Amino acid sequence: MATKVWKGHLSFGLLSIPCFLNVGARAKRVETNNFHVACDTPVKAPKFCPTCDVKLEPTEMYRGTTIGGKIVKLTDEEIEAIEPVTGHSVEISETVPWSTIDPLFLAESFYLLHC
Repeated sequence: MATKVWKGHLSFGLLSIPCFLNVGARAKRVETNNFHVACDTPVKAPKFCPTCDVKLEPTEMYRGTTIGGKIVKLTDEEIEAIEPVTGHSVEISETVPWSTIDPLFLAESFYLLHC
């Protein structure tokens, strides 16, 4: 099933068309988890550390991800920096021939559908 990732308007000057984007193909994303500060164990729901056998407060956890078997701690600023900037309008200022676009710039593909 198609996943809707954005809903808004496509604008051509004074013309505005309601539409949404569906994912065509997507590169793998970095997944983050909560980890216990004291022992670096991934936190289970409801905010429970199975290694220490204790319920955790928000100050006893941090956000991070596991890469190559190692835990990488992420700050709120780092997570905010990698989040996409969202908006509800796309302004088209220019079009270019398809043959002039290098395929390396096409990391992800989407379908634009009229609402």
